[in-house]
Amino acid sequence: MVGVVAVLAVVYLFRPHLLLALLLLLAGLLPFLIHKCVEFDLYRGVYRIGVCLAGKTFGTEEPYPGVDFLFLKKNRHITETGSRYARFDAIYITFDGFMKLSDGTKALLIRVKSKQKAIKFLERMAQDLEVEVRDFTEGRYY
Repeated sequence: MVGVVAVLAVVYLFRPHLLLALLLLLAGLLPFLIHKCVEFDLYRGVYRIGVCLAGKTFGTEEPYPGVDFLFLKKNRHITETGSRYARFDAIYITFDGFMKLSDGTKALLIRVKSKQKAIKFLERMAQDLEVEVRDFTEGRYY
């Protein structure tokens, strides 16, 4: 309901320039519709790392070299927020699963807070691709 009211308010404010109002609304929605993705086309033997908008991936096509291994890394993300009087640091630990292609390219597959979820996801994918999973958080191999 709030979204409908906001849309009507913007359209009312830009009544003389209705086209401008609609363009601004569409531009405001784009960040919610775009995400990074990896697309494989095994029939043509290519892959693409890029941005996905409404199911279409935009990026450069490169020949698919094959997968060396999948690996898991533990990363620390620090977010700094502050004002004139105080500064706050939020530290987040995430487990990121990557695919290492034979040409040296790394592609992010998953980013979660739980190590068990990341390992399960990577193990399922490794069985399909018939490659190994390397855990760089503790130095173990699966």
